[in-house]
Amino acid sequence: MVKIFPAGRLKEILAKVNPFKSLQPKSVLPEYAVESLSARVYGKKLAQYPVGPAEVFVSFDGKTGHYEVSEPALSEREKEIYRDLFENFIYALEPEAVENKDVSKYIEGAIWRAAEELGLLDEVRKSFAKYRYFIERDGLGYGKLHIPVMDPNVAEITSVGYTEPVYVVHRDFADLNWLRTNISFNSELELQNFNLRLAQKLGKSLTAAVPMVDVTTPEGHRVSLTFGDEITHPGSTFSLRKFPEEPYSLVYLIARRMLTSLMAAYLWQVFEMRGFVQVLGTVGGGKTTLMQGLLASINPNAKIITVEDVMELNLPHENWQRFHTRPVHFATSERFEVDLFDLIKLVMRHRPDYVAVGEVRGEEIRTLTHASSLGHSCASTFHSFSPEAAIARMRAPPMDLKDADILQIWCMPVAARLLRPNGEVVYRVNGVYEINPTKDGRPEISTIFEYNVYDDSFSPNKLSEVIKRSRRLREAARAQGLSEQNLARELQRKVKFLEDLVRHKVFGYKQYVEKVREFYSGA
Repeated sequence: MVKIFPAGRLKEILAKVNPFKSLQPKSVLPEYAVESLSARVYGKKLAQYPVGPAEVFVSFDGKTGHYEVSEPALSEREKEIYRDLFENFIYALEPEAVENKDVSKYIEGAIWRAAEELGLLDEVRKSFAKYRYFIERDGLGYGKLHIPVMDPNVAEITSVGYTEPVYVVHRDFADLNWLRTNISFNSELELQNFNLRLAQKLGKSLTAAVPMVDVTTPEGHRVSLTFGDEITHPGSTFSLRKFPEEPYSLVYLIARRMLTSLMAAYLWQVFEMRGFVQVLGTVGGGKTTLMQGLLASINPNAKIITVEDVMELNLPHENWQRFHTRPVHFATSERFEVDLFDLIKLVMRHRPDYVAVGEVRGEEIRTLTHASSLGHSCASTFHSFSPEAAIARMRAPPMDLKDADILQIWCMPVAARLLRPNGEVVYRVNGVYEINPTKDGRPEISTIFEYNVYDDSFSPNKLSEVIKRSRRLREAARAQGLSEQNLARELQRKVKFLEDLVRHKVFGYKQYVEKVREFYSGA
């Protein structure tokens, strides 16, 4: 049986048996003192909803948006009991048991065992739900950030330093941009310890020698951490970008007017004809979201390989192979580094039908265009606000693409976060462009679809006009023995399929994938 010590006793014993304690790194264990958040409403209340046992309030004071968390309050006696329970929970924690069990059940069992040994059963029983929440929050969760991380409405969380509060982006109030929260860190040491603990939880090392970490959480969120004032001032910072538990389906994106069913059918057809789709956009514009939705439309019998720095893509295909980079942090370890360039060369030996790269930023794009020339359908995201800017960047170092390489890219949809004249913030495909060769073999940009921000409309909306504009589709159809009439029928079949799903509100990602499977099987 694990020995249970009263609060503070174990630390006292460890201090006596460790005379070199002052030389050890500062502990990054959670603090035993519990801190409960209380909320207030500033100006107009925009939303109020529960997240677990906590309550979230979103408000707007006329200048700034606010995201406030209200957690269950604890009396002084309850705080004392929490300290006893939490200290014993931490020192009796069995990581293997947590990995193999339901976390909530494990926490409940640990609380009852500690309460019985400490003679606190009656008092714990009265406030059991509170203790369970705070121990899960501070012991196995995200501490002060637990509610924003658990809140499906929150898209991003950031701290620019301990001197400022934490800020979040709310999916339903994107027009307010960053919302100020009632969550803050009292000192650089507290924020530094939070980052250290989060890095350790995710299996990474964060030190003065390695002062930055970019990693994905088990839930699929992307986390970027910095340590002390090594590279950020005045000290440690973090940014956490959350992705939906279930990716957005192409049907959902159509229903939310990110693009039309005709635009989606066109991009789907490009994939099916083994083209190269490069999704452009700036930070937070929806590049990965759009590519994720398009990749889910690929024939379920195809083999897909994804290559990423930080794993974000989540595909439904059984024959899906994931590759990710392995960075190193010391010059003497360069031979152990595996970057995107290495991986894209490697995946060619795995005979993929489709290759998708999370984001291309360097020389790896040359290997990707080479893969496209060999008949592999390719997709990637690329940080750029327009096709002209993208081509200019690809021609410059370190990419150094030649015109022949650039012409391997079939089309460039541009995903954007836009502010309409009425103040509404919308996510739209701001245009779809094809890259075609001129007579002298240089890339020429052709507009296939365009978006009008003033009336929130897309054009063209006629299939015949799309085929007329799309030189790539016409040439690919001829190469595959299809007439323009057959191409039109295939596009119309995809448009009808997507519109039927929108009409019947088949928005779920898994539901959509099953419908795609039926589409290809002829069911």
